[in-house]
Amino acid sequence: MFPLGRSPLPVLVTAFGAILVTLAVMVMASDSVGRALVARHENEVQLAELLYSTDRLQTRVTEQVNAYTDFLRAPAPIRLQLYRAAHQAVRDQVARLREAARQRPDLQPDAERLETVTARWEAELREVTRQAVERQDGSPLLTPELGALIDELALSYTDAIRDYAETLEDLRRDNRQTGQTLADQFQAVVRIGGGIGALLVLGVGLVSILTIRRSLWELALSRRAIVQAQESIRRDVAERLHGEVQGKLLALELQLRQALAQLDRDTSGARQSIEAIAERLGVVRDTTRAVSHQLHPAILRMGLPAALRSLRDGLEPSVSVMLEVAPEIEQRELRRSFGVAEGPPPLPDEVRLTLYRLVQEGVNNAVRHGGVREVGVRVWAPRSDQVAVSIEDQGRGLARGTSTGLGLASLRGAVEALGGQLRVSGAPGRGTRVVGIIPVATSSSPNGHSPREAPAPMS
Repeated sequence: MFPLGRSPLPVLVTAFGAILVTLAVMVMASDSVGRALVARHENEVQLAELLYSTDRLQTRVTEQVNAYTDFLRAPAPIRLQLYRAAHQAVRDQVARLREAARQRPDLQPDAERLETVTARWEAELREVTRQAVERQDGSPLLTPELGALIDELALSYTDAIRDYAETLEDLRRDNRQTGQTLADQFQAVVRIGGGIGALLVLGVGLVSILTIRRSLWELALSRRAIVQAQESIRRDVAERLHGEVQGKLLALELQLRQALAQLDRDTSGARQSIEAIAERLGVVRDTTRAVSHQLHPAILRMGLPAALRSLRDGLEPSVSVMLEVAPEIEQRELRRSFGVAEGPPPLPDEVRLTLYRLVQEGVNNAVRHGGVREVGVRVWAPRSDQVAVSIEDQGRGLARGTSTGLGLASLRGAVEALGGQLRVSGAPGRGTRVVGIIPVATSSSPNGHSPREAPAPMS
């Protein structure tokens, strides 16, 4: 569970940021793998087309060999045209394979070998072809030696085409293996990203649950602190009423009865007794006023600055409170006394009482626990719709992990109930600072209450 006063917001922001980063990485990885898979598919299509062109080249070579053999057996114009068409088809197909090989260096050697076989065909058969065209008797020129040469060239074509096709098959196999590797990588990225995302979501859920539990625990603690503080105030008031007021009244009653009994015998002594009783009744009256002030200080009706000055003046002479009230707060609270309608309304009663109790508790803690005799109190408006007080001292300070006392815990609940914030900060040997900020209305509202707006972050 998070310690009191520490917000889980940074943890949640970090977790959501990590989720967004994970999603961004997954999107980038998916895009990269997707592009690679598209490129692999395009490469597969290109290799398939080249392999189909290789099969067509083999067909063209077979047609060329057959047309040339027929032409040499019995030269004729139609057979010559067929041969020339078949030979041109072979040259065109080799040229296309050569052009494709320029974009793929791995096919370059096999394409050059095909060009070499084509060049050898033209070089070794050009003279025989010329003689066959020039002969007029139509006698065949196909001899066993020439037939063997043609078969050898056809075999060279076949071997070169087969090697070219095998290279294409190897490239297709590598391309498919690359595609499978990319697909496996993509699946791994999805699994890892999904696992990380699931862990982060679980972490966010856990932090949220712990935050809710902490909030419920703080709420229960605050309610318990408020109840205990109320019971403490009731107990103090009851003890003072029973111990001081009731005891003094009982003694005065007995003295008054004695004075009544003495009245007939000694009028002068009875008069003196009654005068003494009257003086003691004034002391009882002061005690009763102090007890009433403990329940609810009537001076708050005069405004918060006046109540704080009364609190300052009522402290022991050895305790010095340096009170600083901002002019805008003074003017705002004076509007009630002078009946000024313009401008922001005076502070609501519950805000006055809460801030008054906060200053009272802060000064008492500074003197009692901080061991100081000088406390700084400041009242100001961080914004036009806020009022704030701070209580600072240069006393012993707070050790790390020290929790606030019962009084401040109950006041924290009161401040937060008004939509405000209460922060207690300090360090050992460097004093303590208590700051409370409460939102207030900037204009009069029909119900007379201030809107519960979120206060600005405290520095």
